[in-house]
Amino acid sequence: MATKKSSNRRPDSSRSPKGKTTSVSLSQHAEVVKDNSHLKKTIDILKAENLTMKHKLDRVIERLVSYVDEDDYDFSSCVSYLDISLEDMLAMISDITSTKDSNRQEHYLETRIEEVETRITQISTEFAKLVQLKLRMENGLNEIKGCQRIDEIKQIAASLSYDSARTQIFIQPIAEKPKKPKNKMKLLSDEVQGENIQIQIPTSDSRPTSANGIPMSVACNLEVVEIPDADVKLPGDTHIKDMIPELKQLIIQELSLYKGNGADWRMFAERVGIPNQLIDQWKIMKISQPMKNVLFVWSDSPGATVRLLHRHLVSPQLKCILLAKRITNYYTVD
Repeated sequence: MATKKSSNRRPDSSRSPKGKTTSVSLSQHAEVVKDNSHLKKTIDILKAENLTMKHKLDRVIERLVSYVDEDDYDFSSCVSYLDISLEDMLAMISDITSTKDSNRQEHYLETRIEEVETRITQISTEFAKLVQLKLRMENGLNEIKGCQRIDEIKQIAASLSYDSARTQIFIQPIAEKPKKPKNKMKLLSDEVQGENIQIQIPTSDSRPTSANGIPMSVACNLEVVEIPDADVKLPGDTHIKDMIPELKQLIIQELSLYKGNGADWRMFAERVGIPNQLIDQWKIMKISQPMKNVLFVWSDSPGATVRLLHRHLVSPQLKCILLAKRITNYYTVD
């Protein structure tokens, strides 16, 4: 009787249902890994963009706050500018762009005319100083011609040098006229709750003024300052004369902007002991960057160090936390 031979061939695993399932699982796993990798890159990009937008928003809100009177708002619970509510931001924008006064344009033109008249008067005064200095120099040189002894020449030269140093001119030459900012900052050109809000930083042609007619912003104080990275922190006892120029320029620009609460160059000048008469003269002159004059006068003091500058910035009166933080990035002040 013939028997049926059994086949010893093993089943093809690739054709079995189990083999198909394994192949599909590997393919799905590879797709998931690829998607996860792409998703991770996307998240990293979005995080970087988010940090950039936060930094820009912080600068925008900081600029808004500098144009309003902080006493009208309650910022005591805000740790940073990003904590300010949307309602307060809209209120600040409304205050800045308010046109309630129908005679506002006329008042602005009158203020500008008074400012021009004041500038002409001040320029005439400064010109008179230069003429007097020129006459003293000419007379001194004529005296030197007739001197026979070196001691007399040295004495006259020292007197002329003293006269030249004593004559202080605070009018900036035309060649140093502030340039327009490289990057004009636009504030809030987005739709918020269905309202299209547009506001720009006031320029030198349409800048708001305080009660005494002093301009609150100057175009040169809006320029971006690029500060190089520091490999190591410098000592806090560094004199401000030897301070990093870019960092000093940033401080000059920020504190030269007038603030409603007075926490600007005026308060800093009072804290470092500059006479009120000199501060009032700078106010009348309407200098573009008065903080530069403050640092120049203060630099005559041996104690004018970066550490002391940092202490003034973090004081309860000034509260320039961001500027103080920039200093700590380059100097050891603790």
